Amino acid sequence: QCWKINYSLAFALHREGAECEYLLGLHELAEKHFGELLQRANTKLEMEDIYRIILTLYVNLNQNKKCSLLASNALKLFDISLPEKPKAYHVLLKLLAIFFQLKFKKIKNLDKYLVKTDDPIQLAITRVFEPAFTAAYHEDPFAFAYIICQEILTSMKYGYTDYTLTAYNGFFSILAQQFKMWKTAY
Repeated sequence: QCWKINYSLAFALHREGAECEYLLGLHELAEKHFGELLQRANTKLEMEDIYRIILTLYVNLNQNKKCSLLASNALKLFDISLPEKPKAYHVLLKLLAIFFQLKFKKIKNLDKYLVKTDDPIQLAITRVFEPAFTAAYHEDPFAFAYIICQEILTSMKYGYTDYTLTAYNGFFSILAQQFKMWKTAY
């Protein structure tokens, strides 16, 4: 009945309760209640909020495969698809897309091309990317590189957020360590 009387309050209280269960180490119970909240969520942003907490739970429990699958589902809310098992060519295509976008841009003018966004949807997307590439880092180097590149492309198109800064470090790592492109990475 509380959901009909005051949805916002009921959602907030149930969310906080599930998060408390998670913090108390009652992970299975928290996961169950977060699942119920996902079913009740009315907006993409409410769903992203719950997904992000579950993703963090999975990363902290070293359940990286579950995290990767859930992140993929969460990103679909925002029309972003990740290949189930990225291959080298997936990563190379994303790298080429980034290089193509940067080809005619001068590094000294980068501040004109990369602008900070406060769009709630873009913030939500980058909040999902963070645990996704953390999990992928431990599971699959191609998935890690692919997710980093996808986040870079998204930030180039819509603007960066505070969460995107970690992706730039990951991008540097990919270019420098994997491809030995130290100068380009800098």
